[in-house]
Amino acid sequence: MNNFIYSFIKVHIMESLLKTKYLINMLKKTLVIAGVLLTTYSNLAYSQGEKIAPLHILNDSIKQASPHFTPVFHKSLPKAPKDKQLIQPYSTGATLYDAADIRILPTADPQSEVHLSVDRSNPDNIIVSANTYTSNLEQGYYYSNNRGYTWTGNDNLQNSNPSMGVGGDPSTAYDANGRAYISTLNAPAASGYLVQSSTNKGISWSSLIQGATNNSPYNFDKEMIGVDDNANSPYANNFYAAWTDFNNNAKVTLNRSTTNGNSFSTPIVLSSNYGQGTNIQTGPNGEVYVCWADYGSAGTLPAKGLGFAKSLNGGVSFTAPNVVFTYTGIRTSNYGLPQFNNTRVNDFPAMAVDKSGGINNGRIYVVYAEQQNGNGPSVIGFRYSSDGGSTWSADKIIGITGVQQNWMPWICVDQNNGDIYVVYLSLDQTSGFQTDTYVAYSNGGGNTFVNQKVSDVSHITEPIVVTEPNVPFNPYYAGDYIGITAKGGVAYPAWADERNGTWQVYVSPVSVSDSLVVEGYYYSTGNYINNTLYTTNSVVAGQINVFIHVPSDTASTFTWQETSGNVPFSVNNSQGTSVTFNLAQGQSVTFQITSQTIFGTIINNRSFYVSGYSYVVSPNPASSYIDITPNNFTNTHYVKSLSQNNSQDIYEIKLYDISGRLASAIKPQSQSSHYRLNVEGLAAGAYILSIVKEDKSVESYKILIQK
Repeated sequence: MNNFIYSFIKVHIMESLLKTKYLINMLKKTLVIAGVLLTTYSNLAYSQGEKIAPLHILNDSIKQASPHFTPVFHKSLPKAPKDKQLIQPYSTGATLYDAADIRILPTADPQSEVHLSVDRSNPDNIIVSANTYTSNLEQGYYYSNNRGYTWTGNDNLQNSNPSMGVGGDPSTAYDANGRAYISTLNAPAASGYLVQSSTNKGISWSSLIQGATNNSPYNFDKEMIGVDDNANSPYANNFYAAWTDFNNNAKVTLNRSTTNGNSFSTPIVLSSNYGQGTNIQTGPNGEVYVCWADYGSAGTLPAKGLGFAKSLNGGVSFTAPNVVFTYTGIRTSNYGLPQFNNTRVNDFPAMAVDKSGGINNGRIYVVYAEQQNGNGPSVIGFRYSSDGGSTWSADKIIGITGVQQNWMPWICVDQNNGDIYVVYLSLDQTSGFQTDTYVAYSNGGGNTFVNQKVSDVSHITEPIVVTEPNVPFNPYYAGDYIGITAKGGVAYPAWADERNGTWQVYVSPVSVSDSLVVEGYYYSTGNYINNTLYTTNSVVAGQINVFIHVPSDTASTFTWQETSGNVPFSVNNSQGTSVTFNLAQGQSVTFQITSQTIFGTIINNRSFYVSGYSYVVSPNPASSYIDITPNNFTNTHYVKSLSQNNSQDIYEIKLYDISGRLASAIKPQSQSSHYRLNVEGLAAGAYILSIVKEDKSVESYKILIQK
């Protein structure tokens, strides 16, 4: 017995005794003749502290949604001609709106360790699963069929039975046809994993099916599933599962199903070192990516780096395992850590892949908890790969600063637009263990992030207390992961806290602000529309059609009220998503848009300025300079605006890189027939050139710089 295994046995004497008591009770209940149970553990092994009895309680105490939240879902709009499309720097002005926290299934029993997924084929449907604890270790299922507004479910998986016990470590997924999946470990002793599916939006579920098994005690941990949800993938609907096998020196292992989870392939080993905390995702062309925390050949704590393997043939075979980058994890002990109020923590990675078809299509994103500078407090590390995992970006620290600890991250990508959301916990006070949940958001491929607190109430980080004697429980356990999923401009972070005296799962929908499009001036970033409702954009005189992107034909309604300008306008449909303004040159109009949605009401004040001018920007592509010339330079109003730098009508010319960072700018000091912007020192790539008046974009152009 190596010292790696021995040390864990010594650490978990109490846990082993609890497990033994649980096994005896289970065996008595199922009339199985008990023999002698000898259990060995790996140093990396985690017991859950998880299980429950049927509770048919509907969510009858949903809190009123915050008035600051507007869900945004994109639907198709007619594109303007290419020469009239305007592209705004898309990291500018991103604002998150957070709804009230929803306690998705109020019960008297603890819930923890939450995983959730949204149906890519129908974002009305969301499933959640969590560890639950009543008379036994159990796992719950919860679902919403109206985008997270109301929830139902049960603290016990359907069709579970004593001969095929449920052991926690929940994972969820949807396939391309909307079939939902939930997986769980076997109980007792985590001797395999089970999976079940639903074809009716999570209302009813199939029997639990054995996905993989091993008769040796306590050998599986942290099984995670992934299903190819891209209908155009050559491996659409393939099901994959990966886990740590402690009976084989903590090797990461995987199998798959091509029969909707009814039969499974023989498991294959992916890792060469000790690994734990698997995460599995599929790419836009059916790629299969698996990552995990790598603990080296000796299996010592903390994590040393990211283990990674991929398949390009639908999971038939995988590349040799590789540690693609290093980081120093935060899991320095299997005991509780004092800096986390005596709870245990981990340094497992979470991964997401962009399958939106946008400018970052195929990019892999990974987050993990690491020690700042290798020996400091816990921070959230973030990296990405744009070449299928061959090379990775530099380590980027995301999350709020000036706090004690940030940890337990999870990541997702909105497959409508490529936006990135990362949920994490934070000890955001200077002392004590008051904890809040945050979301970091990026609509620029991870170059910049906006952080938003999403928990309405703080909670105390501390071990979960379970008094039921039949439930095996680690005395340092407080859940090993939280979750987030997103679709159509709305993200759904989920976590558990004990604000009401019992650890329960909460979901708090998060959105960016509405998208508004002016016909002929279609704001776009690659193949998708910007998620920000911009103010004061120049349009040409005449009839101007304005559109708002909304969830569906019935999900939201908008009312318009003109507050200044006395400009005739007409609302073209009952939902208020299409409006026509009649504007003359030099006119401006300010209007108020009131959104009524299932989540509440929000009021936006927006305006247009009618300049009547346009610009010639050349050359494009450019290499050393860009010339900007007005189409109608003889117009005296335009000349005055450009030449009088002490006037409030001063125009500026700004060039942004694709992440929204200002790369170059000029402010005209005198009248000229054209203006030249030097770009010789800039890297090759796509840029956004904006003509700006009073800090508001008048016109914008996509510029390619070539070297």
